[in-house]
Amino acid sequence: MSYLTYNGKMIQSEGHYVSGFAHIFQPKYGLYYNWFAVIDASNIANDDWHVPSRTDWGTLTTYLGGESVAGADVKVTGYDYWKSPNTGATNSAKLNVIGAGGRNYTGVFGTTFNVPTEIGWFWSTTQSDAQNAWEMGALYNSTFFGDGVNYKTNGYSVRLIKDSTSLSDGQIGTYTGNDGKEYATICIGTQEWISSNLKETKYRDGTPIPEVTGAAAWAALTTGGLCAYNNDWANAFITQSGNVRPKLMFIGAGIDNNLILSKSAISYEPEAISLFDNMVVEPSDALKIIINTAIRDLKLYGIWCNAYRTSSFTRLERI
Repeated sequence: MSYLTYNGKMIQSEGHYVSGFAHIFQPKYGLYYNWFAVIDASNIANDDWHVPSRTDWGTLTTYLGGESVAGADVKVTGYDYWKSPNTGATNSAKLNVIGAGGRNYTGVFGTTFNVPTEIGWFWSTTQSDAQNAWEMGALYNSTFFGDGVNYKTNGYSVRLIKDSTSLSDGQIGTYTGNDGKEYATICIGTQEWISSNLKETKYRDGTPIPEVTGAAAWAALTTGGLCAYNNDWANAFITQSGNVRPKLMFIGAGIDNNLILSKSAISYEPEAISLFDNMVVEPSDALKIIINTAIRDLKLYGIWCNAYRTSSFTRLERI
């Protein structure tokens, strides 16, 4: 009898044999930037895009029902990017907010209120006073997603918003950054946002954004700077090598002997995306449709995949 396995356990007693679930990818946080980088005249955003102001963030949370509940709509589900209980998370808005943590104003990583999986911070361009600027924050143990004031020398994540959009609510688009990296976008209400944290190393005019690793040097900055969590760039990016390939997970229910799957049989979430290392059948037309649907939805998480044939196997790979 053929069967489906996951982590060595049989989860489906019918259908074709599928094996090789591996490479659950680790959280990748994007880069941290100080506030001076987000307001630099050289522009961290490409044409027709900008770092959101406090007003832009407020428009988003108002559309989602207010700061006290908006966190549920924007946080990714599960426990790879957020520690338990990840209160209320549904990610229904598809903004894919993760607990990326931050770097504090003294240049130290992972201090209280900056621990990855506990909190996610995002800059606005709005200044509060000479030392401080407005930011947005989401928490692992709350549905709150709202603004506050913090030191300009803190290192936080950055999202971008389009000046104006032709998309309708819920539609997906793309954004190409200053480095040439491509990001998925999502329209929420009348606003189009990139749906993953920024990973750019250059301003629009091509000027590099300095990477600043030393704590004292970071704390002394009055111009733009960036860094990766713990100064380790493996914490910033999902790459195509090693154990970080995204994967598409087919859950056991709904598989028949011809490997025809119903859409409800598939689960894909950013913290637990699975890739078949091998699939020992030619996919049916129905399965091809489902794979294409999965590829489309994975783009919401900034994960671009393609399905192709290699010898006797069908594979989904990051592109």
